[in-house]
Amino acid sequence: MIYQIKKGQLKKQDLESYHYKDKDEWLFYMNRDTFLERAEELRLPRHIVNYCNSIDISFRSSMQVEESFLYGNLTILDVTDMNQNRGQIGLILSSNRLYIIEIIGQEGKIKKLLQKAMERYEQKITLAKLLFAFLDGCLAGGSEALEKMEKQMVSMEHELVENRIDSNLNKDIFYLKKRISVIKNYYGQMIDLGDSLKACETELLNGTNQRYLTLFLDKANRLSENTGDIKEGLVHLRETLDASLEYNLNRIMKLFTVVTTVFMPLTLIAGWYGMNFEYMPELRWQFGYGMVWLVSVLVVVVCFIFFKKMKFI
Repeated sequence: MIYQIKKGQLKKQDLESYHYKDKDEWLFYMNRDTFLERAEELRLPRHIVNYCNSIDISFRSSMQVEESFLYGNLTILDVTDMNQNRGQIGLILSSNRLYIIEIIGQEGKIKKLLQKAMERYEQKITLAKLLFAFLDGCLAGGSEALEKMEKQMVSMEHELVENRIDSNLNKDIFYLKKRISVIKNYYGQMIDLGDSLKACETELLNGTNQRYLTLFLDKANRLSENTGDIKEGLVHLRETLDASLEYNLNRIMKLFTVVTTVFMPLTLIAGWYGMNFEYMPELRWQFGYGMVWLVSVLVVVVCFIFFKKMKFI
């Protein structure tokens, strides 16, 4: 897709009608193969073409700023559906040209993001507006995804408070932490992109267009900070889970200790009267068996009262 912006209007064009000396603003959206085939016609420097053509779906900062160009790769992530494969675009920006190259597709989502950006403005369209509308679309759904994660954390905390620790809770915390880390890195990439745009000295990003850059950076920073807060809360949740497991273990150990303490005197009595001495008067006493029973029950009752008073049970 190739569009020319003329007098605030967006007009679809073909590559044959494009001339690199044209002073109007132009928007190019193409796949990787078309980009490589037409790069020479577009008069793009070879080192920029090679750099944008590389495949890397990590969230490292890869934007390069030159005198008249900003270019690099950008990983696109749908934070509302983390099961989707990541997309990747090559982004090239000059004074009046914006190139968006789909390096790795995401089931048409990248194209839909651009179409929504173009539908956002009915008049007085500029390339800067389209760029930041597209980048804003890359941040879409962030607040909803973070809110969903917060609710999941609250549900986990409620299970801990009610002492209903599911066997999969530890695993759920691990996978949630993994998703949060990915989202955090994604927003970090967007902030790096915003900083690169701020450092790019082109006419496209001067004057009133700085306002759109400020709005984009503010939103990316806010989402990154909120993600950091959730990540920190998840650390506290993990600590609470460990403390709860340790508390339950201590309760079990306390129960075993009480049981062991109660049976120690009974074991002593059993061992005492289990000795094979010839002269033990109680062995021939008619009430000897009952006495041992009575003493054993008395020991258990006394131990129970003692532990209850000391709040051990």
